[in-house]
Amino acid sequence: MLVPLIGIIVFVILYVVAAMFYPGGSSADITAVGFNWKQNYWCDLTGSLAKNGAVNSARPIALIALIGLYSGLYKNKLTKLLYYGMFCLGLILLNYFIYQTKILLPILPIIQKTTFGLFLLWIGMIDIYLYRISKLDIR
Repeated sequence: MLVPLIGIIVFVILYVVAAMFYPGGSSADITAVGFNWKQNYWCDLTGSLAKNGAVNSARPIALIALIGLYSGLYKNKLTKLLYYGMFCLGLILLNYFIYQTKILLPILPIIQKTTFGLFLLWIGMIDIYLYRISKLDIR
């Protein structure tokens, strides 16, 4: 019953590990070394190149984390949570597209905040699910 919780924990651990392997650079400072939690975006970890132009060695780890999280939801037949998570991932990709192409750039701050709110809602929905199944285990 705790498989989704374990999947979330593994996802977080892999993302932290991926951040340790990020070569460097951010939109604010392309010469920065490593991943800066205040200046880098999650999507920086999944790009083929880091912001400083180096090959991004964090990418495989970050992609494994994402694939693992979504496959865990799928295997546990949590399809609504899976689809909602995929929707959130699509919004993250939209943010990245807007940032890179500068199309609709003036409204990007609103889209980013909306995406973040919906992503937090998704995490909350997973938490509620885990709480409910933990209550069933107690009975």
